[in-house]
Amino acid sequence: MAISPRLFFAAVLLLSVWLTFSTAANAALTGQASDSQLPKPENAPVTGLTAGRSKSIAAGLLAVVSVVGGGMAKIRRRRTLAKIGLTTGLVAVLISLIHLSTSAGAALGSGSGKAGAFIALVLGLIGSSLSGLVLRQKAGS
Repeated sequence: MAISPRLFFAAVLLLSVWLTFSTAANAALTGQASDSQLPKPENAPVTGLTAGRSKSIAAGLLAVVSVVGGGMAKIRRRRTLAKIGLTTGLVAVLISLIHLSTSAGAALGSGSGKAGAFIALVLGLIGSSLSGLVLRQKAGS
């Protein structure tokens, strides 16, 4: 039984939205209280799932779906997969850019999810490009 591309896209999109905008995502996934409620020493390393990391993971999931959808569309010449790849890639790029602009002062390794946002940005651009190449081709060729 194969999963429908539209169902897969909807599931990934819902998971990404939940990870991005849910305030309870950190507590639900780590089983701990949110980072603001825990006392921390001055130079303690950041561990666990932070709000920034969850946004990066959401963008990364969408970017991976974009690359897979764009690659499969290029191989199979399916316009539906290309449209899914293009849409998810552009949403991943948008989420990554918003996250990078709001975490401008944070350093890499501080738990802000900046490194994941960079990776999601690159993967989203790759997936969008692959999908765009398929959509640019004529229907008969």
